[in-house]
Amino acid sequence: MMPRNRPLSRLLMLLALVMSATGCVPAQTRWLAPQSPEIPPLPTEARQGPLPSICSPTCSAALSIELKRLRALQTVPASRD
Repeated sequence: MMPRNRPLSRLLMLLALVMSATGCVPAQTRWLAPQSPEIPPLPTEARQGPLPSICSPTCSAALSIELKRLRALQTVPASRD
């Protein structure tokens, strides 16, 4: 009678182990989707002011093109000559 009862006791011990391990996991955090972080608005000191009247649109466009070109140069690795 003892050999027949042994698999049942092992099954019950395994079931108790699994139940106790899964009982420690908080159920709320497993199924909630991650929330995206909120970006706070810029303070007034950090905002860019209006363009002065002496700036022409072509000058601003040329500066924008030059800045894009310079940014691209920063990402190119230097040659090892």
